[in-house]
Amino acid sequence: MAARVGDDKATQRVHQITVESADVHQWQRPFAEGLLAWLATDDNNLRAKAVELLGHATVSEDGWGHPAATPAAPADSTLAAQIAERAAGFLEDDDDAGSSQATAKLLHTWLPTIGHHAAITPGALVSTVTARAVGNAAHTCLDLAADAASIMADLPEQDAAVCAVAIVGNLHDPIVTEAVRDALVEAVVTYLRHTQHSEEPEVREAAGTCVTALTASLNQPDERGAHARRWLPALMTTQQGRAEGSRLADQLMMVLGNYNQPHIAEVLEGLQVLFRDPDLRAAKLAVALQHLQNWIGSAPVPAVAFAAHHAQDAAVTVTWLSWIAQFWQQLQPHVRTLAVAAADRSDLRETALPSLLVQQILDGNDTTAWAHAASVWDKVAPNQQASLLAAANGRCPDLAERANEAAHTILNDALDFADTEQLPALLGLIAGSGQFTEAVCGHVQQHLADRDWDAARMADVVTAGADSPSVWGVLLEEAGSDQTTLGHATSLIGALIAANPDCVPAAFIEHMGAALQTAAPANASALGQAVRPLPDLARRLGRQLTGQGKTSEGKERMRAFKSAAGIR
Repeated sequence: MAARVGDDKATQRVHQITVESADVHQWQRPFAEGLLAWLATDDNNLRAKAVELLGHATVSEDGWGHPAATPAAPADSTLAAQIAERAAGFLEDDDDAGSSQATAKLLHTWLPTIGHHAAITPGALVSTVTARAVGNAAHTCLDLAADAASIMADLPEQDAAVCAVAIVGNLHDPIVTEAVRDALVEAVVTYLRHTQHSEEPEVREAAGTCVTALTASLNQPDERGAHARRWLPALMTTQQGRAEGSRLADQLMMVLGNYNQPHIAEVLEGLQVLFRDPDLRAAKLAVALQHLQNWIGSAPVPAVAFAAHHAQDAAVTVTWLSWIAQFWQQLQPHVRTLAVAAADRSDLRETALPSLLVQQILDGNDTTAWAHAASVWDKVAPNQQASLLAAANGRCPDLAERANEAAHTILNDALDFADTEQLPALLGLIAGSGQFTEAVCGHVQQHLADRDWDAARMADVVTAGADSPSVWGVLLEEAGSDQTTLGHATSLIGALIAANPDCVPAAFIEHMGAALQTAAPANASALGQAVRPLPDLARRLGRQLTGQGKTSEGKERMRAFKSAAGIR
C-alpha cells in the first residue's frame, strides 16, 4: 500500500478494494501498517484517505501488536498508538474542516481502547497526544470546536486540562470566527463544570488559566471585552468562575467612574450577573452603589435601574428607594417587577414606592410579583388593598390573612372590582373573614336596584358562605321597595333556597306576602319559581293573594304565581 503513495487513481482503487474486502482481511496488521505509511507522508489527501479507511477498522485490545520499526518507540507502545500519534499530527497540520473532524472523531473513538497505550513520544500516552492535537486544532473549524467538549469529557483529567489550556490559548487567533469562538468557550465552560470538584493540582491550575483567559479584557470596550461579558453568565455557573467573582466585580467597577462609555450598559449587566451570588452581592453591592450615586445628576435612570434590581437589599438605602420612586415611569417593566421585592422592607413607608409597587403587581404579567402582595398590603390605601384582593385570582393565598383583618368596606369594594373570571377566587379568598357577611349584605343592598343587574354573579356572592339570616334580612327589607328591586331580590331568594332549603326565615311570609300582593305578573311568576322547591311555603305564600281574583290584574298575578309555584 505504501508503494502507491502519490498515485491518486491507485489510491482510490486501494480504498475501494480495502472497504469491499473487509470481511476477508478483517483489518489485520498488514493493512494497519500500510495505513501508517500513508499517514507518515506529507500528502494530506493520502493522509485523509488513511483516516477514512481507519474509520472502518476495529482496533483490538493489543493495538495490532508492537509498533512498526522505530528506534525511539517505547517497549509498551503499539502499532495502533503509533497510528494514533500520526493521525494526531495530521490533525494539527490539516486545513480541511471535513477531514479534521473525521480525524478528531477517529481519535475520540479509539480513546477507550488505546487511550492508555504509550505513544512514540517519550512519556506520553495516546490520550496525551490526542488532547494536544484537539486543543491545538479546535479553533480551525466550527465542527471541531463543537466536538471538543465531548472529547475532553472522555480524556483523563490531566489530559483534558492540557486540551482546555490549548483551546483558550487560541481563542483570539485571527482566523477564529465569532461562531467558532462561541463554540470553543462553550467547550471550556463545559470542561470547567465537569472538573469543578477536582483536587488535582494540574486540573486546578488549568481551570485558573481558563478563567483568566475567558475574562481577559472584561471591562474593556473592545471585541474581546464584549465577548468576555457575553459569556460571563455561563462562566458564573461554574465553581471556578464564582471563585473569581470578587476580582471580576472589582474589575468591572473600575469603569463606573465614567457613565459616558459605549460599553457601560454591558458593564452594568455584568455586575448584575456577578451579584446573583448572595455572598458577593453582600460584599460588593454597596461599593457599586457608591459609584453609581454620582450618576444621579447626569444619568439617573441606569443607576436607579441597577439599584431597583436589588431593592430588597439593605445596601439600597431609603434614598435609593426614593430615587426609584422618582424615576419609576422611566424604568422598564421587568425592572419594576424586580423592585416589587422591596415590599418586604419595613422602611418602605418613608417613600412613595408602596402604591407604585401595588400597581406593578396589578398591571404586570409576571405572576412571581404576587408573592409580595401580602407584604405591601399594610403600606397602601384601602382602595389598593381591595384591588389586590379582587385581582389575586389564586396567586397570593397569604392575602387570606390580610382579608381576615380587613374592614367590610374593603371586602365590599373588592367584590365590586372583581370581574367575572376573578370572582370565584375572590370569594374563596375572603369567605373566611369575620367581615364577609357584612360585606355581602352591603354589596347586595348597594346593587339591588341596579339597572345592569347580573343575577348569576350576585347569586354566587350570596351563596358563597355568608351568614344567610343576615342576607335574608336585607332581601326581605328591600324587596318591597319597587318592582325592579323585587325582581332582583326574588332571583337571590331562589338562589338561597336552592342552596339551602332550610334557611328560609320565619318572617318570610310576612314580608314577601306583602310584596307579592302588589307584584307585577313577571315578578309574581319569578317568586313562584323561587319557592317551588318548598311546596308548603309556596301554598302559604299563595294564600296572601286571597281576594285578588276580583280584578283582572289580581287574577293575572294569581295565575302567574300559582303556575310558577306548581300550585293547582
